[in-house]
Amino acid sequence: CATLGIDNESIMVELTSQVAAHMPRFQLEELVLLAWGAASSRPSLRLFADIQEEVSKRIRGFAASCESSTWISFVESLLSILWACKLAGQMSVHFELSVLQFLDNRGSNPESPHMFYPLKPLVVEGCLHRPRHHERDEGGQASGMHEPQTILDLPDRAAVLKPPGWEVHNSNVEQQLASWVQTLWPQSTSIFHDRRLNSGFIHRLDVPSSGLILVAKTQQAYFDMQAQLAAGHIVREYTVFCHGWVSPSLAEIRVSVFWRDEAQTSAGGQGKPSLTMLELKGHFLRGQAAISSITCAIMTGRRHQIRSHLAHIGHPVICDRMYAASATLLHDHYLQTRSRHCLHRYRLTFKDSASVFRQACAPVTMGAVLS
Repeated sequence: CATLGIDNESIMVELTSQVAAHMPRFQLEELVLLAWGAASSRPSLRLFADIQEEVSKRIRGFAASCESSTWISFVESLLSILWACKLAGQMSVHFELSVLQFLDNRGSNPESPHMFYPLKPLVVEGCLHRPRHHERDEGGQASGMHEPQTILDLPDRAAVLKPPGWEVHNSNVEQQLASWVQTLWPQSTSIFHDRRLNSGFIHRLDVPSSGLILVAKTQQAYFDMQAQLAAGHIVREYTVFCHGWVSPSLAEIRVSVFWRDEAQTSAGGQGKPSLTMLELKGHFLRGQAAISSITCAIMTGRRHQIRSHLAHIGHPVICDRMYAASATLLHDHYLQTRSRHCLHRYRLTFKDSASVFRQACAPVTMGAVLS
């Protein structure tokens, strides 16, 4: 129904009834598709309750003696279902704690059963911001983004600043953030070389973009932060300069996105549910070009989500050659933009190993991205 765009209450009620009767026969991967399909359509309390109850049963019956690849696949499916329930606003506290407790008990894999720290209450015990080893200008803004920088360094995890032109990992360009962290923390090379765990990185940024990236130094920290990300406890905030004057009343973009291989992401119509929250910070004129400064926070982490969402509403990111029309790109030439997107992840909020919220910040000004 979600894929076909069907939104009929009577059909959904009947489907929910049929699905509930056959749910124990579903593979876990099918439950993932079911959860995201439900999140894309009209949320059903009963359906989400049934999904979470069935997955909780699978958690209790999961074999401890499985292969590492099986364990990782199982965890990825759990986190995807957790994320879908969170996006739909139907995640129960009991289900969230069941998933977190499972990770706590099992560890990173069957060979490392004591990977996780004891589970802590999900409360804020203080906000800490201790930037380290980072160059700043007189106004406290991030400057000189030519090399990666360590913003917040903790024993088992860190927040680092990726400059534009650098790739997180994948070896498509010469400058690799993965190689940089291997040099910086050689004692953690085992996870940095593990492609199954994304070389320790919790998320990515596009090559022409800049901003903060979370990296885990241990498998323990990696799965801990992946669980935080799925449960909505990691907050990712961006500064974006885009074309045109965004309406001050626009607070969110809730549009599905679709992509295949390396093609651009298509926003609108069918696809995966995606939600971007935004707030207008100001309107500017630079020559004949109208520019909006906005801050964004993403509730989902889809490929090119912010870029495709803003292009969908007619305000593409400045210097985004993939999503801006040719006529719009002419303004980028007159703006004398540098070879980068005007998109920067400036703040990350996450929990450390003691479940205390930490905050890493690296603000940027329009002058830092426009020459």
